Amino acid sequence: MLSENRSEEGIFPDLSVSKNIVILKLKRFVKGLFLDRKKMTQEVDSMVATLNINSYKPESQTISELSGGNQQKVVLGRLLGASPKILILDEPTRGVDVGSKTEIHKIMGAFVKNGGAIIMVSSEIDELIGISDRIVVLYQGNTVGKIERSSFQREGILRCMMNVPVTP
Repeated sequence: MLSENRSEEGIFPDLSVSKNIVILKLKRFVKGLFLDRKKMTQEVDSMVATLNINSYKPESQTISELSGGNQQKVVLGRLLGASPKILILDEPTRGVDVGSKTEIHKIMGAFVKNGGAIIMVSSEIDELIGISDRIVVLYQGNTVGKIERSSFQREGILRCMMNVPVTP
């Protein structure tokens, strides 16, 4: 799960970019009493290149030195490295620049194209309409609408979000 509050719940601010990426699978890099740094570096370098993370030295640069968009891509890289079948993304592009938003959407699209599923929570209606196959609207904990892509209409979705009946 990708938390909406990246800085408090998503990153380990004092750890390197590299450690933030591999922390979920650290056991994979243990060799006796030590970490296999070469194997870890190869995996991190691959993830950094694949996700286009801008970091001058992932092994030593702390994640808190990165922009919000690059931090978000690191957290996505961590999740993707665990090979999940389903990702739960809560406001995946909140607080990131337009370029990073586009890259995050591409990462999400590639994950789905490769057989994964995404449950996304977003308050940005344009984002929902742009990348969703289906929108389920909750209001005060209850499902008030299920809308398929072929029926996406901005006004209808907004009305549903405010629990206002759609008038004919």
